[in-house]
Amino acid sequence: MKTIQQTAFNFNQLEKSAITPSRLIYKKELINYNEKEIIFISQPFFEASLPFEFTGRKLVLTEENQNIDIPNFINNLILLNPTKSKQTILKAVTNKINKLYFKPMNSIKLTNIIDEKFMNKENLKPIDEKIKERWINPECPNKMEVYQNSRKQQSTDIINDYFENELNRATKKVTMDTISFITDLSLRTIKNHLTAEQKQLIKNQNQKIKGIPTNKINNKVKTNK
Repeated sequence: MKTIQQTAFNFNQLEKSAITPSRLIYKKELINYNEKEIIFISQPFFEASLPFEFTGRKLVLTEENQNIDIPNFINNLILLNPTKSKQTILKAVTNKINKLYFKPMNSIKLTNIIDEKFMNKENLKPIDEKIKERWINPECPNKMEVYQNSRKQQSTDIINDYFENELNRATKKVTMDTISFITDLSLRTIKNHLTAEQKQLIKNQNQKIKGIPTNKINNKVKTNK
């Protein structure tokens, strides 16, 4: 995901899911997935999270956590939940801190941070906002499978595009490294996705570069068979 310049947050443009009163929202989602498992569209994305919160380990509460990480978490949590009260945000943040760190944060300091954020609520900007291009429906039961399939399909599309638009332009020997460099895909991905037909196209193009006519290449292939 690409980072974007931070701007003042417009609460009127917040996704519908972010103002659902029944639960707290911790990351930005699309307004509507139209019953699709995944949608490809470039949209700003941010979330309310703390470093290492998914490791399953308790951590030592540091000054950096208290002065940077937790205020940033509160900032984004308020933006994602503009209708929630200070008490609701305080309870959620307290629970998160108690779950993640060995010792709780000073309650007065925590309350002061939340009060300050609410006082400046209309001027808050998302922290670490990025451009997200692949959005998986939060209601999808097999998110990991959908994500992996989308990655595979994206790689296949990029490789197919190379063979349709780039291969015939090659003036130097085409190798796996060449394709990797042009497509920005790893060598492993290239090797796993190339079809037998595409491998033959590479051989044909390399023979053309050497000045060998295509009909001789095809005859050689038939003879070997």
